[in-house]
Amino acid sequence: MDEAAAPIPAKPNHKLDRLAASAFLLVLLGCGFFLMNAGARHLEFYRMLNVDLPFFTRLTLLVSRVLGQYWYAVILVGLTLAVVPVLLLRRRRSWPLHAWCIGVVLLLTLLTYKGMTHECPGLRKFLNDAGVPADAYCGPDAAKLASSMAAALKSPDARHRGNAALFLMNLSWKLRQLKALPPEIEPALATTLKDDVLWVRINAAGAHWGITGKGESARPVLIEGLKSTDHQVLGEIARVIGSLGADGKEFLPQLRELAKSEDRIIAWQAKHAIERLANVR
Repeated sequence: MDEAAAPIPAKPNHKLDRLAASAFLLVLLGCGFFLMNAGARHLEFYRMLNVDLPFFTRLTLLVSRVLGQYWYAVILVGLTLAVVPVLLLRRRRSWPLHAWCIGVVLLLTLLTYKGMTHECPGLRKFLNDAGVPADAYCGPDAAKLASSMAAALKSPDARHRGNAALFLMNLSWKLRQLKALPPEIEPALATTLKDDVLWVRINAAGAHWGITGKGESARPVLIEGLKSTDHQVLGEIARVIGSLGADGKEFLPQLRELAKSEDRIIAWQAKHAIERLANVR
């Protein structure tokens, strides 16, 4: 009597695994393009603040810079990582595939979150030195950070007041995008426009004009600064005017005069400001 034929094992269905690999690749590409866009905005945000950054933020900015310059790297990295699921599929093991996909996605999400939300130690140190309460915000949220900088404008040290105004000036492009400006910003800058130190007033004028878009209060301070003979003040005012965009074009004649200065630093800063204004449409 013939022995019963052994049952033929059913061919494994890897449709779910293929779907998981495809979803993984799409999520990976999405993370890459998110870093290209959101990371680039953070790069501009922190680049102008000139402060020390936490490791994860530096890593995020580095990745965003690389992906921004070499966008095709997103696809190459995604395809490379997708080779691992393919190799796992050949061995007909589905659980390592799902573990791989979930692990990579969670890791990317964690690194991106930490990089985009971490406190900045350089800003924390500055706020502490300026006498701002220790619980003041010092992360990448522009509105909350601006409120912390407004508190730093009250510091008894002119350096801290001037640097806080400079921070706010560099944040102005981002603050103008907000639907509602934190209420304490404008009064704090209006008070700083009357500061005893001229270069502090100049930075406050740049911040006030850049944030509010109104030059009535800031214009007299800038005109006063242009009449100064102090090299630090002239260099500072050239930088401030260059940051005003289209609003700063009314000062082009004065900048052209500064560009002829015998002081190389002032001349360079004036020429740089002229170039910045020339690129504004």
